[in-house]
Amino acid sequence: MDILGAVALVIVAGGLIVWPLLRGSDPQPRGAPAEPEQDRAKAAALAAIRELEFDFQTGKISSEDYAVLRARYETKAVDAMTAPQPARDLDREIEAQVASLRALRRCGACGEALPAAANFCPACGAVASGARR
Repeated sequence: MDILGAVALVIVAGGLIVWPLLRGSDPQPRGAPAEPEQDRAKAAALAAIRELEFDFQTGKISSEDYAVLRARYETKAVDAMTAPQPARDLDREIEAQVASLRALRRCGACGEALPAAANFCPACGAVASGARR
């Protein structure tokens, strides 16, 4: 009976160890937003600096090469951190267009756009909604 318990324990422990390997890795959790290009570029530049530092400390790179490469990678990292974010600018532009469309008044009779101060529709002559009579 003790042998069966030990075998069951080994099987359960082995299953717990092997399960993550069989399941694979999910590079991005579900529901998580995609990493912006700027963040990826910054992470890549910082990883390159860390690797360069390690190579220099282990003696794989001369001090002259280290100085040149370090300056190059630092420039890339600064550029990635200070680059404009086009996605956020695009979001602002879209929000501005949506706000302007929401502010646009339309005729209740024909659907034509109404000028802001119009009391009557210029297309059909109907009384504009919200107009003073």
